[in-house]
Amino acid sequence: MCQGLLARSLTGRGAPLDGLGPAAAWTTELAAEADSLRRALGRPPGLAIVLVGNRLDSQLYVQRKLEACAKVGIRASVDRLPAAVGQADLEARVRALCSAAAVDGLIVQLPLPPHINAAVVLSALEPAKDVDGYHPLNLGQLLLQAPGSMFVPCAALGCLELLKRSGVDVRGKTAAVLGDSSTVGLPIALALRSSGVGTLTLVVGDVNFASVSQVAGAITPVPGGVGPMTVAAVLHNTLQTARLRLAAC
Repeated sequence: MCQGLLARSLTGRGAPLDGLGPAAAWTTELAAEADSLRRALGRPPGLAIVLVGNRLDSQLYVQRKLEACAKVGIRASVDRLPAAVGQADLEARVRALCSAAAVDGLIVQLPLPPHINAAVVLSALEPAKDVDGYHPLNLGQLLLQAPGSMFVPCAALGCLELLKRSGVDVRGKTAAVLGDSSTVGLPIALALRSSGVGTLTLVVGDVNFASVSQVAGAITPVPGGVGPMTVAAVLHNTLQTARLRLAAC
């Protein structure tokens, strides 16, 4: 799952599950929803991203989110903090942004520097503004399959949406998730279980694309597979934060 999605059929010879087309279609739908929310709120839905340090990969991921937000009409901003920021200062900044009137949703870009306790920082988020779905309350609701769960983490939601839009029904299937990270592998496993997977195995490992493509019924390419769907899921969850806020008014 780290390298993409696999869907097995009797035919083998993996057909590509292209994420670009479904992501574009999903984004078009989300743009219409963003416009409706803008009219209801009297302003564009707002996303704040906290970026700590200067990791090139994190800067790239944030830039992609900013570009996607601009396309659909979400007002996104980046709060840049130095890599040496202290634990207490970072937590305080997260709480302050959650309290900002124009911020509907918030992302703390991971990973954080080694001296920062990421779990504590994520716990400082307001659960209803947790776009990434990593707050303990949101992950707990997913774990317990609680009705009315607020957010599915973006990578997991992107995977499920790609499968659905590609006509792959996971109900009753046997699934193996390769990779047990708390931000990707575990949320994908929980989301698959909530979607009706019959048997689920969480395995530490990775996928050899060339070998697996010879036996899988479908497989996502890298790049252009799950990545675009994950970005679209960020938009979806941001709009969900705005919907929740509107409903609370």
